[in-house]
Amino acid sequence: MKTPLKNITQPSISTLLIRGGTHSPLGFIFILFGLGAVAVGLQIIPINNAEELGQWGFVIFTLIGAIFTGVGAYTAIWSSTSLIDKSRGILTYRAGFFGLGKARNFSLTDFSAVELGFNEGDSDTSDSFPLRLHGSHGQESPILYTTSIMKEADQGVKLIANFLGWPILDRTLGENTHIAASTPKNFVRTKPELPAPTQIILKDMIGETEITFPCPNMLGSSLISAIAPLLFLVFLFWDTLVKTPEYGFMALGLAIGIGFGVVKWHQHHKHTITLRINTNELTITGDITLPRDFKVPVASIRSLSLHTSPPENNSPLGRWNNDIVLQTGEERFKIARGLSAADTIYIYETLKTYV
Repeated sequence: MKTPLKNITQPSISTLLIRGGTHSPLGFIFILFGLGAVAVGLQIIPINNAEELGQWGFVIFTLIGAIFTGVGAYTAIWSSTSLIDKSRGILTYRAGFFGLGKARNFSLTDFSAVELGFNEGDSDTSDSFPLRLHGSHGQESPILYTTSIMKEADQGVKLIANFLGWPILDRTLGENTHIAASTPKNFVRTKPELPAPTQIILKDMIGETEITFPCPNMLGSSLISAIAPLLFLVFLFWDTLVKTPEYGFMALGLAIGIGFGVVKWHQHHKHTITLRINTNELTITGDITLPRDFKVPVASIRSLSLHTSPPENNSPLGRWNNDIVLQTGEERFKIARGLSAADTIYIYETLKTYV
């Protein structure tokens, strides 16, 4: 029986088959590079400077090649299969290269919910959403399936939960989270009070609220933005500064002048972000991490999560821990970053009145 996801199929009325694994094309590049390095290390492929490389050089080539080959094999051909059999009450999990690892059996009575996890990415990796079974006493099954697409993860966890008749344990939500489905239909909106002092410019209209706030500079400080070109110019003219001090100091003065110019420019040309929300739609303008005039139907917003640093950590760097995570059934993104905790809480409470 087919499902909306190619990795999850239902062979029979009582079984569900889940295929996991990375299957990254980049893994094959790692394998080719690794095998080439191993071939050089074992002297299967001759090189011109073999004598200069020495015995230890060939050993290092072999070790590096083996590491790259292993990483490539894991990311390219490692996979898992999980068979949930309701009639027998067993989860059979098998993982390894080409999914040929040893089978492990888990009793379904040890679990009571389907967990949707979240691993936040960084500059090199994207966010990922692992799916697994979770027990009331903290038991966890192996990861059944992982995806970097929010919509796919949402469909997957619902398929497994509906098949088992279990609730969903959503780990993508923060501690302070507003669930849209929990808002009663006859809810009366009460607007929060604007904090003082504040960076927010508020336009409160009938049925609509517009919130404008400054876009945070790099590391939350215009001074840091000025230091970056300053350091670059010092690096660029370092030889001149050392060999001919009179020209070097001129270059250094020029760099300092440019740095102060950047600070003044930031002070007079502060970029702003605007959130405009009514009962139908949330529009985000000016956020460079999102498309221009990004629109989100209010009905599609599943949850809002508030993240703030302690009040005593209100420095420009500490403010980068303050944000609001907005989730729909298809995507997850952050808004209102780099503001004070009070301003972030105000925006969160305001959005809650519409969601």
